[in-house]
Amino acid sequence: MRAYTVGMGVPVIVAERNAPTRFEHLHGGISSKVSYASFHTAARVLIQMEGYRKHYPASLHKRITTIPNPVMSAPRDGESMHKDVGRRRLLSVGRLSYQKNYPALLAGFAQIAGQHPVWDLAVVGEGEDRAALERQIAETPALVGRVQLAGPSQDVHAWYRSADLFCLASRWEGFPNALGEALSHGIASVGYAGCAGVSDLILDGQNGLLAAGNGDPTTLAEALGTLMASPQDCQDYGRAAIASVAEYEAARIYGLWEKTLLECAKP
Repeated sequence: MRAYTVGMGVPVIVAERNAPTRFEHLHGGISSKVSYASFHTAARVLIQMEGYRKHYPASLHKRITTIPNPVMSAPRDGESMHKDVGRRRLLSVGRLSYQKNYPALLAGFAQIAGQHPVWDLAVVGEGEDRAALERQIAETPALVGRVQLAGPSQDVHAWYRSADLFCLASRWEGFPNALGEALSHGIASVGYAGCAGVSDLILDGQNGLLAAGNGDPTTLAEALGTLMASPQDCQDYGRAAIASVAEYEAARIYGLWEKTLLECAKP
């Protein structure tokens, strides 16, 4: 990156869009040491959560600035698209990929689907894992007729408005935008305590629940089942969810970007 600007006096800013813990889940490709070595030529390294700083070499810490993604306020008008009277919806939004770990969500939901017969699962998103997920659904009796792989949507807000509970079962995140959007819509949410990003936004016992570990379908099922069995907790956590993402309002985040860019541009 630096080679293109040598001699030009142009500062380089590195913006990391994933958590450094991703290297714990990825095999092959560029390593963390190789990646971080290149960061020493940058004027600034931007990370999305302050908790990520400790995972970087100490020699980089003075260059690091934390700037989360903005979370837009959810529109409060419009009709819900969830029309089935008496049914309740667990929603997940994201790419059908290894990172998002939908097999764990499907397996977890299968464990408790029989105990919560009015609940269905809808997954909004597309990706390379669709065929494998379709097979998993077809081969798991508890999931047949209870799971919708809805594909991409031009109106994801309508899906959030339709949801009674949200889950992001990712292995890692950077800043989990879909989770931020769900919380801004006032939806109680569930994810793994061991997932970077998710555990920063979900405040356990306040705006949702964190399942122990990272990737265990049983702990995820336990957290989901707890909220499915308690509509009052879903409502209370949902009300708290909106306030919990207020610190990520767009004007504040854009201000952090402007401040950082101006500081790096100073001679």
